[in-house]
Amino acid sequence: MILSRIIETNGWRQAHLVSGITLVITGVLVFLVIRTKPSDMGLAPYGEGKTEKHGDRTINVSIKSAGLPFDKLKKTPAFYLTLLSCALCACCAYAPFHILIAHLTDHGFTQTEAASLWSIMYLLMAATKILDGYLTDRVGAKIVVIVSTLCMGISCFLYAGTTTFAGAIVPTVLFAVGLPLTSIIPPLSVGEVLGMRSYDNTVGPTLSMCAIASLAMGPLMNLLYQKLGSYDIPMRALLGLSVFSVLFYLFVCRLAEKDKKKYAKETADNLSSFTTTE
Repeated sequence: MILSRIIETNGWRQAHLVSGITLVITGVLVFLVIRTKPSDMGLAPYGEGKTEKHGDRTINVSIKSAGLPFDKLKKTPAFYLTLLSCALCACCAYAPFHILIAHLTDHGFTQTEAASLWSIMYLLMAATKILDGYLTDRVGAKIVVIVSTLCMGISCFLYAGTTTFAGAIVPTVLFAVGLPLTSIIPPLSVGEVLGMRSYDNTVGPTLSMCAIASLAMGPLMNLLYQKLGSYDIPMRALLGLSVFSVLFYLFVCRLAEKDKKKYAKETADNLSSFTTTE
């Protein structure tokens, strides 16, 4: 909102200057505050420090033992389909992200109004990221992915018909809920779907698929604009893409869960055979 006022009074050049200075100051503060290891701040690494009750005993468990080793995981269809699923969900977010300001100005919004909505969206997205982390711990990443993807699709559908600032508030809120699909949600999701055992090997390809989605959707949306004369039809079509992405994601989750159960059973059988032999 502050930048929108600067844009209105001093132009985009001064707004970018203020934004750059703010980023430099923030970067210095992050460098001073953030630590490399959670233990440096008195925290346990993610997935550690949890316990389970087994009769009279309480044992430590680690979610990092869940899932297949990467040498086995990379041979399963679930691994590649999970990457494709992440890319589809990211497409639902990146498609409107690249063209939202242009779409709003096409619908009669001034640059100041469009920038104000953009600012509101980023403020809400910051809160949404914190909420997504909390919900992932409480209800799981699957619910977060489904809700975020559908919210993004609904927001795009509503944006296609909005012509007033007040009417754009609801889709802006939904857009903010869905936008973490481009950042924190894919890493959280892949850890839950494929397991944390191979997380170090799966999170990189997952983020790469999100980057590919970003590179592809910007030019595609602009190409459709040139062919159709507006973003309205592509924006409405994104609702259908979001529904398909959710259904495909649920299919992948089910497939990956079967692989994890199969590997766990094989591991238990091998351990039982080894114990019997001993």
